[in-house]
Amino acid sequence: MSKIVLSGAEFKLLCDTFQAPKAGAHIRWREFADQVDEVFTKKGLEKSVDIVIDDARTQSFYGQSKPTDIDQQIVDKVV
Repeated sequence: MSKIVLSGAEFKLLCDTFQAPKAGAHIRWREFADQVDEVFTKKGLEKSVDIVIDDARTQSFYGQSKPTDIDQQIVDKVV
């Protein structure tokens, strides 16, 4: 995913946020893709050029977050 490393907790948060209502491990892919695209452009902009665009500057904070207790237990077992 754009070479952005996600922790297990971050990946789970994405899965929980975009969980589809159907049974199983399904996600609402179109909604996820639309929200990712919103970083770069506004949906429907080509249809209405009068749409107000917010400040386009973005800031990303990269780094490691502390592992969750479950992640730490897994690491301890492996080590």
